Amino acid sequence: METSVTPHRVSLCTLVAVLVRPPKWEDGAPPPSTRQQLTLYLLTETKAPQGYLEPALGTLLQHLQEALGEEFAQLVAEEMLERLEGIQSPDGLHIFFNELRAMVGGDGMPPTEVGLHTGTHPQWEALTLEPSSPLGLFLRRCLVAFEGLPFEGTCRLFSEILAYCDPQPADSASPRRAAVEGATGSEHPSQMQMQMSTPGSSSSSPAMSMASMASATPESGRRMG
Repeated sequence: METSVTPHRVSLCTLVAVLVRPPKWEDGAPPPSTRQQLTLYLLTETKAPQGYLEPALGTLLQHLQEALGEEFAQLVAEEMLERLEGIQSPDGLHIFFNELRAMVGGDGMPPTEVGLHTGTHPQWEALTLEPSSPLGLFLRRCLVAFEGLPFEGTCRLFSEILAYCDPQPADSASPRRAAVEGATGSEHPSQMQMQMSTPGSSSSSPAMSMASMASATPESGRRMG
């Protein structure tokens, strides 16, 4: 079955990247059980059948919270959103998928260090996926689908990712901030728990709860092909 690249699949690829190329977790890493729960969540999500109605970003965050618990889902979601924010152009998509390619190995070699995402916590060490593993196959299918896109297709995917992160028209330059504001329907949400900052600014936007993001974001209505 042919796999297409969609914003939802890019988000899942980002979560796989968090799993195998974790950050430094400067504020304390989630327990090993969280990594196991994230693996189980991804194994379920990446096996979605053909015709599956892809969830919106807020719904994905809600499912993540249900799978990991609010506290640790928040840490993982912040890292996922930060990496999504790093895709700032069609060229950024090429860089992102090149990083994914380095995460699939299986030749017994140590993990290739890519960018700044090289976890140092002993319970979240960097890993290399076996090419024939379920998550390895998922990444490889996404890589093949992306490499088959013409330039116009890459630009279209980038635009779709921006819309996925911001379902409402917004002038924010940050996909991560756009995801926050689009999900809450407000530029100044209250009672928020997740700290978000605007690039280029030393001040942080208010924190928000993932539950509020999920409850206010409708289904994307896009089916997986």
